[in-house]
Amino acid sequence: MMTVTGLSVSYGDLVALRDVSFHAPAGSLLAVTGASGAGKTSLLWAMAGLVAPRAGTVARSPEAATVALIPQGNGLAMVLTARENLLVALLAAGVGRRDAAARADAALERLGVDGQSGQLVDELSGGQRQRVAIARGLAMTADVLLADEITSDLDPRNRDVAMEVLREEARRGAAVVFATHDPRAAADCDGELRLVDGAAVSATRPA
Repeated sequence: MMTVTGLSVSYGDLVALRDVSFHAPAGSLLAVTGASGAGKTSLLWAMAGLVAPRAGTVARSPEAATVALIPQGNGLAMVLTARENLLVALLAAGVGRRDAAARADAALERLGVDGQSGQLVDELSGGQRQRVAIARGLAMTADVLLADEITSDLDPRNRDVAMEVLREEARRGAAVVFATHDPRAAADCDGELRLVDGAAVSATRPA
């Protein structure tokens, strides 16, 4: 579903990624691991098309495959409600209003935050905000789902819920790439790509 070949990313003189290559097939859950600053976020942003690579390519198969990113730090609008955050993203992606409303409600319920759908994000706890951000990504029903450190603000029970949701997305047929520093979360994935100083030092391919 998505193939990264020789990918390098720089910010001025800072090299964030160095010649990274791997394949994320449809129906798989791939962990990207490494210490803070290893390049995990830069990799996901480049895969999402939000950062232009210095070298290398990111190819989707088919080319029309859709990509959704659940960013680190949730990226929610504090002045909107939980539900409005999902609706804005869906409507901007061209989803019809009725379908957007149904998708938003289903995703919030799936993450256990449907009871907070009418609350402003500013009123939610850190864990609730993270679950709303995950719900927003799920509601897009993308072919490729990129998730950046999404379990860091969650308690153990909700961490397990989030991991099961990622697994369900893979079972749906999505290629899921999950950046994490949590070895337990990485162990729940089908394969692992380990980054050190922007370079891939080891990889276990999904079956």
